[in-house]
Amino acid sequence: MKNFYNKTIWAIALVLGLYGTSLTAAVAPYIQRAEYSADIAYSNSAPVAVPINYVIRDNTIDIPSSTSTPALVRDIRGAIIDGYHVGAGGYYSFDVDTRVNGFSVLKGDVIRCTDFSCATFEYFFDSQALNLQHININAFSLDPANGDLIFSIDSAAVIAGSSYLTSDLIRYDGTEFSLEYDSTSEANIARYRNIDALNYADNGKYLVSFATDGVLNDIYEYDIASTIWSIAYTPTTLGDSYNPLNINSLMIFTQPVPELLFSDGFED
Repeated sequence: MKNFYNKTIWAIALVLGLYGTSLTAAVAPYIQRAEYSADIAYSNSAPVAVPINYVIRDNTIDIPSSTSTPALVRDIRGAIIDGYHVGAGGYYSFDVDTRVNGFSVLKGDVIRCTDFSCATFEYFFDSQALNLQHININAFSLDPANGDLIFSIDSAAVIAGSSYLTSDLIRYDGTEFSLEYDSTSEANIARYRNIDALNYADNGKYLVSFATDGVLNDIYEYDIASTIWSIAYTPTTLGDSYNPLNINSLMIFTQPVPELLFSDGFED
């Protein structure tokens, strides 16, 4: 029944599209779990602060060792996680220049904690080494096929001689930058907006949220092959009238692919 409900909501979202719909909840059937962080402290029913730099799973604070933010990152003061990707202790970027374990981390860096405590980390993307310390990576994901970094920036900038907008997606393969998604190529919901949370799912779909316009806590899906935008996920208890919030980082886990039924050629 739950799967039928989810598929029904998803079908309605596809038919209605992103304009003029009054949907208050949507979950694409391929989504198994969503993890995200928010840009302000919040609660679901009263103005009681929940820590900002906690990764949230399915609308609840989640603190098992496999998924929660390392304490060292969680307790940073004056900086907010604005990019997150699961793996070891996690990959993180921040909205301002800060320090992690005594080391400088710039707003254009992406770090990878090498263990859950984040006692040590590595610069997965070193903006200063690439002379890009002026940019702010405010959304990123890793290509599950090859590990390339795919990211978005919070203000227009020139990178390696090319101009990029806040609604573009940029790919970095460890050597070269390229335009992964050109937001001016079509008249769509993302044009001229600021992508501030991103996940490239292993089913080839981009899932994003926007910093401005629309419903800030909706997760939108973009199918790059069909160039179709749809609502993929709307948390039902994310924020409240006291503290409506904006999703600041995002990690989507997809449903496992169903195993094929065994066939021996003797079925009726």
